[in-house]
Formats: sequence, C-alpha cells, structure tokens
Amino acid sequence: MCKKLFFLISVALVLSLAGYALAQDGVIPASGAPVIDGLRDPNWLISDEHKMLNISVNQDNPPSDDNDLSCSWLGIWDTQYLYIFVDVNDDSLWNDSPRAWEDDSAEIMIDIGNDDMGLGEEPNKYGADDYHYLVAWNVTETREIEEFKHGPRALVGVEYELLTKDDNFGYTIEIKFPWSTLDFDDRGISVNDEMGLEVQVNDDDDGCARERQVAWINTANVAWRDPSSFGTVILGAGLQACCPTPSDGATGVIVDLLEWVAGIHAASHEVYFDPCENWVTIRSPLCYINGVSWVDPCYPVPGLSPETTYYWVIDEVNGAGPPPGAWAGNVWEFTTAPLKAHSPDPYDGAQLVDLDADIFWGVGYYADGHKVYLDTSENLVNTRSPLCEVNGVSCADPCYPLATLKKDTTYYWAIDEVNNTGPVWSGDVWEFTTVPEPGIGKILCEVWRNIDGSEVNDLRNDPRYPDSPDSNSTVTLFEDPTGGDYYGTRMHGWLYIYASDTNDYTFWIASKDQSEL
Repeated sequence: MCKKLFFLISVALVLSLAGYALAQDGVIPASGAPVIDGLRDPNWLISDEHKMLNISVNQDNPPSDDNDLSCSWLGIWDTQYLYIFVDVNDDSLWNDSPRAWEDDSAEIMIDIGNDDMGLGEEPNKYGADDYHYLVAWNVTETREIEEFKHGPRALVGVEYELLTKDDNFGYTIEIKFPWSTLDFDDRGISVNDEMGLEVQVNDDDDGCARERQVAWINTANVAWRDPSSFGTVILGAGLQACCPTPSDGATGVIVDLLEWVAGIHAASHEVYFDPCENWVTIRSPLCYINGVSWVDPCYPVPGLSPETTYYWVIDEVNGAGPPPGAWAGNVWEFTTAPLKAHSPDPYDGAQLVDLDADIFWGVGYYADGHKVYLDTSENLVNTRSPLCEVNGVSCADPCYPLATLKKDTTYYWAIDEVNNTGPVWSGDVWEFTTVPEPGIGKILCEVWRNIDGSEVNDLRNDPRYPDSPDSNSTVTLFEDPTGGDYYGTRMHGWLYIYASDTNDYTFWIASKDQSEL
C-alpha cells in the first residue's frame, strides 16, 4: 500500500426542477458562471426562488408587510463554485452595531457533507466541513464578509457583491464559494450530490437590536450552532451539459470515452471534438464527430494521440421542455498523457521529504507496467544500473512503497514505461531530498513568479502550482525572503514536539496581501 507524504506546517502567501427522487428541501441546478455584481443575469433564471418565511428570532414580532421585510435566495453551481443570490426587500436599513447580526445582514450556513456531525464525530455540532458566513448591509461601504467557524481559511477565493436598492429599499447579495475552499473538491462534484444549507436574514428597523430573523428552514435560532437544523439541497442538472469526464482542464489523461451529465430537457446531444479550439468554438462541421444528434450522454473516442490537447463541447438538443432549440454548452479541454512517466510525487527537486514517503507518478500513454530505479547515485539511475532497479520486475501500479529513507539525503529516481508488445519509454531522472535530523530547523521556501492577482487562490490556480516552483531554497525562519511583486510563496517545514512538551500552541500569520496558515 502506498502512502502520500505530508508536511505538518504549511503556509501560502500571495502578493424549480423535477426528476429528483432523493429527499431534499430544494435543488440547486447547474448553470453558467454569473458575473458577481449583485444583479441577476440570465444564468440565474434556471434557479427556483426560495422564500424565507420562517421567523426564527422574535416570533411574536412578524414583519408588518412585505415592505417591512421579505426575502428569498437562489442557488446555482458549476464544477468550480457554488453561487448564492440573496434578495431582500426592507424599508428600513441599519448598520450601527458592533455585532453584525444585530443589524441588517444575511447569513449563509453550509454543511458540505450533510452529515450533521461536528469535530470528533459529535452529532449536531459544527465540524470541519460546516461553514457559517455573514454579510452585513452598509449604506456607504460593505463590511468585510465574515466566517465564524474556520476564520480566514474559509474566505479564500470567496467573492461577493452587495447592492443597495433604489431609495434604500432593501439590498441584494451575490456570492460565490469555491468548492476547494469548502473542502468539496477532493470528493468530486457531481449531479445528485447533497449538502446541508440554511439562509437567513436579520432585520433591524430602528438602530437598536434586531427586530427579527427570518430563515428558509429554521423556526428557532439554532442554525448558528446546529447543522442538523439545515435544509437539504441536491445539486441538480441544468439546461446545459455539465460535469464532463475527463474534467475540464485535466492533464495526463488516458481515455477512450467522453462522458457528461445531460441537461434536464435534452432529448439528444450534438458532440464537437477536435484538437483545434477554434473549430470547436464555432461548431465547425469538420469537428461534428457523430454527424447526427447522439442519444446517450457519452461518446467513444478511441485512438487519441499522446501529449495532445483536445477541445470538446456538447450542445443539448431540446426535447419536450421549453424553450425550443439547443442549449449551447461550454467548451471543455483536456490533455492526454505523454509517452513517458510524468508528474512525479515527490516533485523533481522537492526537499524536506518524509523518511517513510512513497513515490507516485503519472502513467505514460501506452504503459502496461513500470520499471522503477532509485538510488543516491545519479549515475547509477542515469545508466539504469541493475543495482538501482528497486522492483526487479515491472510493477503494475503507478506508485511504489519505499523502505525507510536516510535523513538529509538526496535520492535520484526514474520510471521507464513498459508496453506488453515490447516498447519501453525511458523516463527523466528526478530527485528529492529528505528531512534533516531533528533540531536543525530547515524550512523550505518555494516561489512562483508572475502570479497575477492578490489572493491565495490565484497561486493555487496557476498550472505550475504545486509541482513546478520557479525556485526553492531553505531558510531557518518562517519569514519570506522573496522580494518584488506579483509572486506567490509556499513555506513549509517540520515541527518536532517531544512527548514531554505537551502544551497549547498558537500559530499566526501576517502578510501584505493574502495569506493562509
């Protein structure tokens, strides 16, 4: 069995729908990405409008009419983000309290696992995948969005816009949450996934404490502490095809079948596929690969070329549902694997690698097996000496469990891809260096240049991250020595704590733009 290596401390810096039988309180359909500007663009048309009618605070003080308070929320999603739109009518807006929930504000609670479980599997408590966000209204400038359970980590990549309506008669909030920030990306986003959700609005009419709170599901003020009180929502299909396999932007792909989730009104599918992005974008007949509309949400593509980027799009052809015509899809892309092994883990040049780490790699396009070479001698690995062929025979899986490695040692390794018909594709020689003796205090500083943006996600979304930093070095303090602008840094090292050092430890981080501990 192979184990992934990990580091104990790491910091990053950067300068209405039918057809669902599952039990749910609502469906959030897939759609195109809206512009985050506080306005409802056409992408929101597919969403149901979920009204907040339950009074969860001060039940004996309901709104006098819809002008006093009426509100609703909408939701859509794609493979990168969850989008929520909150629409509030309110004829008296206040923002003068130190506690934002005592003023006019909206709260969004999310339970990604919909498991109602807290830390330590404690039921009905907030856990690692439960989030509580609040956006407060302000007539002059928007307070920063808050998240009460996880702190700054839960705000990475979250974007929103708050607009006050004419004559201060309410407000709208449009917000997008990256699935990666919500810890949903490793699970794989797909139609019929479910999660817990609650949306509620606080109403202050006179500048004192809030008069009331209204909620979508709750009739008591418990959602802030109990995720089991949330509603259940299902991620549904939209009008367009969604959830492509291979996923959009995937690399190292070995595939002979394209698959997708069909749009809810699709009777058939028009498939366009080609290495030429322009042909696919303009729907050229030269890349209309099936020639006629296809019934099943999958299409075979045998005989693809290695190390080639392919573009494809699915246009959904209308069945019984309105409007007539086809729903044009988004253009997706993927890149097939090269002939040689690729994407080494640990990455080439990695430092501070765990002593019981295993090695992993991306499979070459025609590989049926893998020969593994590893040694502290670069020359032995380069010449493929039998002395460093660690497995002796070709192994089937693209990973290999190593014996315990030596401390503070540089290892060289290579993978030769083997095909059962005879060909062998020799791989590049990679290297990594293991952790030093405890107490030496080396910290790895990795730098990526030319990062356009000022958020941690701008670094994460760069195709070079995390395996291809522009430079790396070891330092003795958790202080970034990099100078200049437009760069991202990741620093990580080992914290050694002996059994006799049992204490509470507090870690903090500060940076010019955005950072994450």
